[in-house]
Amino acid sequence: MAELNTMFAVGPRLTQRRTLIQKCAKCGAPGTYHDHESIKASWPGCYSVQKAHSPVGDICPNCNFLRPPDMEVGRSVLYEWSLARRILVRIWRCFFPLDKNMPVG
Repeated sequence: MAELNTMFAVGPRLTQRRTLIQKCAKCGAPGTYHDHESIKASWPGCYSVQKAHSPVGDICPNCNFLRPPDMEVGRSVLYEWSLARRILVRIWRCFFPLDKNMPVG
């Protein structure tokens, strides 16, 4: 199985969609094109140097069988200031640790 990540910029944040691309139920071919020699030997229909790492679509190019649909795994939101927030939290924890027995950082 392969995972496809798509990033969208929305104002001050980035939204990431995760899609799980499933293998073919009939022949077991991966759901994406590859440029590796092992794929060329096992599933010649999924071997393509030009289309490497892109989804194959609804029909398997190896056996022409209908593939299972891709599954939407979820979304995550990444804020632009998340790095600055992490730095500020570490500085804050230096002065106000959560627990005396827990190491800071």
